[in-house]
Amino acid sequence: MKNTMKKIAASLSAAVLCAIPMAGSLTANAAEQYTTYRTSYFIKHENANIEETSITVTTKKGLTKLGRKNLNNTGRIYDIHGSGGQTYDHINVVWKRYTGDIGTQAFKKKGLLYNETSKTTYGGKFEDYLVSNTALDIQAKDTNGDSAAERIGYFAVNVGDVTGALNSTSFKDFKADGITGMDALEVQKLVKKGVTNIAEYSKTVDYSSANNESVKTLRAMIAGDINNDGKLTDNDATVIMYWIVGRVNDFSRFNGVADNKIVDMAENMK
Repeated sequence: MKNTMKKIAASLSAAVLCAIPMAGSLTANAAEQYTTYRTSYFIKHENANIEETSITVTTKKGLTKLGRKNLNNTGRIYDIHGSGGQTYDHINVVWKRYTGDIGTQAFKKKGLLYNETSKTTYGGKFEDYLVSNTALDIQAKDTNGDSAAERIGYFAVNVGDVTGALNSTSFKDFKADGITGMDALEVQKLVKKGVTNIAEYSKTVDYSSANNESVKTLRAMIAGDINNDGKLTDNDATVIMYWIVGRVNDFSRFNGVADNKIVDMAENMK
């Protein structure tokens, strides 16, 4: 089956995709499918001179947190504090830039800081799990010690739903439209164009509006990066195909797995 799926993924066309059953489309609680979210935090513009961010997220029960990944080589996730109650989970993450020349020079660039991965069997979008409209609080300061929260933003995507990312026009309202062969096709289009390095591409994005094509492309890249290694490849597209035929029901299981192993992993899932 693995070779068959690779051949299908390698020869995708719009006509072929229209004939593929949508058995893997997202529906609430369908066959215990998991919706995986990737929430990404970013610096909005050049010369923001961010020294530190402190981001607090309070979510409802039912959302499983799976960890976070640093995406900026001029700083790191410095501290994490968590708490919670019967109905909510509360996490604060502090990111700090490195001292010295690498922080002073390179960190004048815009782009991604880090991302967080979570999942649920209930579906919907990430914001559905925030306890209130103010439950995701971003604080930041610049190199002068002044408040810089307005220079930091975020968006979340449903992993695998690449077309949903391309159709989203608001940072806080992901337009989920299910996972189909079109998502695998969009990944392959990006790979063919050489648009594959997520961190590097994020430094070129115009973050002034979620409706910008560059923002849509970045969100699509993140949605298509099944294993969260920061690179889009044809293997990501192949794993999406495995979702469609029902072999894969939880993309979060690929988080952190090497790209050259994810297809074999998908093939061997029950």
